[in-house]
Amino acid sequence: MKTILTTLTLLVTQILSAQVYTQVDEVASFPACEGITDNKQKCECNKNQFLIIGESNSQMAQVRLVIDGTGKINRWKTISSDNVEIISQVDFILGEMKSNIRLSPARIGGEPVNSEMIILMPVNNIEK
Repeated sequence: MKTILTTLTLLVTQILSAQVYTQVDEVASFPACEGITDNKQKCECNKNQFLIIGESNSQMAQVRLVIDGTGKINRWKTISSDNVEIISQVDFILGEMKSNIRLSPARIGGEPVNSEMIILMPVNNIEK
């Protein structure tokens, strides 16, 4: 019986730790935005961090990011386009960011959680 309870406890813990939240008390943030306490301002700051890496004449791709409880970019999906070149650019940029940038994780009740963020990021103009 003890083994079954231990197994169930581990299973529930894994399921909860894999949970990805879309509603959080504190949104995940890039290092330059960590000191901001208002979520709306923090989201705007996050958006501006992506704009810094782009060019003024870039087009924008909408991307769904999953940030884990340690602040690492876990996975992403381009949701505004099925253009292979745009997806490739997004994959390259976020692959580099995944290796080099750790965000402040989202929090619920002060505890870090996995979260989802939808953000616009600049990509080079691509001829259709």
